[in-house]
Amino acid sequence: MLDAIQEFFRLKIEPDTTAGPDEHGLQLATAALLFEVLRADNDEHPDERARLEQELCKAFSLSDSETRELAELADCEAAESVSLYQFTGLINQHFSAEEKVRLVEMLW
Repeated sequence: MLDAIQEFFRLKIEPDTTAGPDEHGLQLATAALLFEVLRADNDEHPDERARLEQELCKAFSLSDSETRELAELADCEAAESVSLYQFTGLINQHFSAEEKVRLVEMLW
């Protein structure tokens, strides 16, 4: 599993100068926050996860395989995280006001 995560980071998360400031890292942070919301009621349903993945795919224009990879990685990151700051700090630093509003809408 660790090798898969490292490979995903190498291929998808490392900064891409053409995609703006760490676009893939921002995607991971957004997805991790969505997984935190998904787990908030301690009653996760498969249809909730499917909807989460649909929102990620739509928001970031990802392929199905990229969406699944991002979702799996974000799920692991969120589950192992001791603080939301690593996600919210990245978003706060790089998202515009409009992007932050969109994220809150996704979280809702």
